[in-house]
Amino acid sequence: MGSSSESLAREWCEKLLDAYPAETGMPPRILGEAVDKLYECAGVCLTCADAAAAEQDPEKIVMSIKCVRLDNDCADLCTVAARILARQTGYDAPTTMAIIEATAPSCARASTPPRRSRAPRTSSCPRSLP
Repeated sequence: MGSSSESLAREWCEKLLDAYPAETGMPPRILGEAVDKLYECAGVCLTCADAAAAEQDPEKIVMSIKCVRLDNDCADLCTVAARILARQTGYDAPTTMAIIEATAPSCARASTPPRRSRAPRTSSCPRSLP
């Protein structure tokens, strides 16, 4: 990742948060980075889910189904968390914390290779690349 379009998106997010007329409770740079990283994680998870869904090896299909589910859950939670973090009007700390607390373990489960098969993730999953 790390393309110029991503840094431009982060820069715009930071500028918008900087111009926000009320106190956000978090420095715009940190908030912008968090939103950016959550969207980046969602993109990686969706790419990995797609790769797992295309798995053709009969020995890996059962675990691939589980990977698709875990990756899609992670992507959905990351997207929701990013949207809630970026939405500062009427900030609701308990809701924000509940989403963040749900997102972290979901992403941890999605990033862990399948235990039962001891097989690596599909070769086209971004997490299986060096």
